[in-house]
Amino acid sequence: LDGLKGALAVTAGFYFVGADWAAVLALAAAIIGHIWPAQLQFHGGKGVATGLGGFLTLNPLATLTVIGIGLVVYAVTRRYFRSGLVAIGLAGPVLWAFGHSLAAVVLVAATSVLCLVVHHPAIDAPRQPQEAKSQ
Repeated sequence: LDGLKGALAVTAGFYFVGADWAAVLALAAAIIGHIWPAQLQFHGGKGVATGLGGFLTLNPLATLTVIGIGLVVYAVTRRYFRSGLVAIGLAGPVLWAFGHSLAAVVLVAATSVLCLVVHHPAIDAPRQPQEAKSQ
């Protein structure tokens, strides 16, 4: 359902404005709302599933490329957490390589940084101590 939330945001951005930057801006808003939902006293998820659903809707081939990069990093490092973070961090450059506008790339990069900050072990330690310690 979180992925569907991102997909709907991107679809709405394309439908109402028609530009890729608007779709990514709507996705960024959905991710921010997922991470800090007002109805849950601003304690939500991490935004990755929402971002993945939106990114998949925005550009399926770029999404497969990012997932492929994550799988290669995992094959080399055997670290699931780190390979995911590398893939998230490369979403902007991959989108640029697929010909999207600079505005969309900058928004994806900013959203990726947000997801990376939320996943940082020092920030995330109170929520996921086992994951942070194992990496």
